[in-house]
Amino acid sequence: MIRAEILSTGDEIMSGSLVDTNAAWITRQLLQSGLEVGRISCAGDDLRELQSLIQEIAQRADIAVITGGLGPTPDDITAEAAARACGVELEQNRQALQSIEDYFARLQRPMPESNLKQALIPAGSVCLPNPAGTAPGFRLNIHNCCLFALPGVPSEMKQMFDLSVTPWIKKHLAQQLQPMSIRVISCFGISESKTAQALQGFSSSFPDIHLGFRFKFPAIQARLYCRQPAGRTYGQHMEDAVNWVKHRLGDRVFSSRDSTLQEETMQLLADQNKTLAILEGCSGGMLAHLATGTEAGSKALLLARVVHEDFQGFSRTHVDPLHSARELASEIMTDAESDFGLVNFAAKEADQTRVFMGLAGRHRTLAREFTRGYPDRQASITALSWACLNLLRLELLEVIPGNHSSNSASGEPAT
Repeated sequence: MIRAEILSTGDEIMSGSLVDTNAAWITRQLLQSGLEVGRISCAGDDLRELQSLIQEIAQRADIAVITGGLGPTPDDITAEAAARACGVELEQNRQALQSIEDYFARLQRPMPESNLKQALIPAGSVCLPNPAGTAPGFRLNIHNCCLFALPGVPSEMKQMFDLSVTPWIKKHLAQQLQPMSIRVISCFGISESKTAQALQGFSSSFPDIHLGFRFKFPAIQARLYCRQPAGRTYGQHMEDAVNWVKHRLGDRVFSSRDSTLQEETMQLLADQNKTLAILEGCSGGMLAHLATGTEAGSKALLLARVVHEDFQGFSRTHVDPLHSARELASEIMTDAESDFGLVNFAAKEADQTRVFMGLAGRHRTLAREFTRGYPDRQASITALSWACLNLLRLELLEVIPGNHSSNSASGEPAT
């Protein structure tokens, strides 16, 4: 069995100042290629410790990925530690130097002398170009281990992994591996326990596919894993499993391709050539932020207003908040001359504050009370914003019943 390991470097990781998202991402990529990660390690910016750890990993692993420590500052020591672990010297690599010079030339800036350090890689290693930054990586064989050193900046690391690591695995290890097919079905408005209950019987129908669950607030993910023997593909079999899950979870499923609720909702809006206006009284701009976080959403959103909960327009909401929700949604839609208007606000009563959502379209209006509160304000804002988007998604899919004045929650996250 081919063994893979990951090593994340940097005092910022060891001190907890920086969350190591790189290791999680690399693990997923290796798993999809058919490699299981046997160990994930981290080390600070100590040369002897890092050298020793690299030597240990090289004794255990067939392939290793190191992130971080390739910058131009004195605490960037990965290249030197790897060279010592391999018993070679650092040498200036012409391809690495050219890559750095080209990067600064594109920026039309002079290259600082300190960046010359980044062109020094272990003798005998292969330079891995970095199209997005100044830190080239390298590939180095130590004992029977192929070691890849990549920068710690996630955006740079991911590009270089796709350009250099994945192709190498496919070329040299493909015949020995069973790639892992992974599908993620994301849903909203149902708890993890109820999701598991709805999917009882999955293992009997698909015994060769593993079903797991993940709570990724405020969504629930059903994750399907299946190994594919060499020379065989399970594409249709996996697709049948995905459809089985979607059928049992119904319209609570917003994605089966690991995309976000805002991506799916705003793409639906764009596909139908519709536009949107937003009025936020309780979500602090997050709803508009989510809507414009996609290319489709940035084109479809015509107007967004973020107002205080004491906004004068909300003064009438305490009388009939559901009616007011529909009315306010219609007003913002009219003001923007959009196809939909989406609002949220708080209605203050004597002993409590209630939160409502309103959606107006060209043919009808909807109102819902948002009843899920969270001790954490940010969590409440996030959940409310998702519930608003989900209300719009369901209306675009034409699956909401026709009772316009219903005060039932629509697509709220469950605890």
